[in-house]
Amino acid sequence: MRNIALIPLRGGSKGIPGKNLKELNGRPICSYAINAALDSEKINEVWISSDDETIINFVKSEFPAVKLRVRPAEFATDTASTESVILDLIYSQNFSSKDQIILIQATSPLITYNDLNLALE
Repeated sequence: MRNIALIPLRGGSKGIPGKNLKELNGRPICSYAINAALDSEKINEVWISSDDETIINFVKSEFPAVKLRVRPAEFATDTASTESVILDLIYSQNFSSKDQIILIQATSPLITYNDLNLALE
């Protein structure tokens, strides 16, 4: 069994345009969740699902260990559910039925690797 973290990073946002790359304390907000997932010894893989080229290029540049899923347009709308993003990743990969998907919201910058470890225990 693997623990697979998924951090959805959609490009479009009506409320706060570009919110996933907005800086908080000098760092893009999404970097806090990505670092927490990468630092967790209980998480085996970290995946980003994004439809946005700027976000994809940022993740490739700053987090080479993170795996990327280019999200199809139908799962990148204001009405697309988080569940559809999770299922898109699952169906696009050959995950085992024993693998666990851990959803981490990028807009939770206070999450730590310890929070993730405790949740997975």
